[in-house]
Amino acid sequence: MEIVEPESEVQPEVEKLTKQIKEVKEKIETLEKEKYGKAAIELAKQLENVNAEEEETSEEPYVEVVSEI
Repeated sequence: MEIVEPESEVQPEVEKLTKQIKEVKEKIETLEKEKYGKAAIELAKQLENVNAEEEETSEEPYVEVVSEI
């Protein structure tokens, strides 16, 4: 003997699960954006540090031409 649930009882469960899946997908997208956002900020900070170090070491001595021959 097979138990068959009426379609009217199954439908709310399917809708509930569909809604939960959608919410989880949205949470995943939000977390990915936050993760990549944090990674982008960290990379920007690293680039600023590298640029600051390069500016300190790449200074050329100041030479002024007083007269030309």
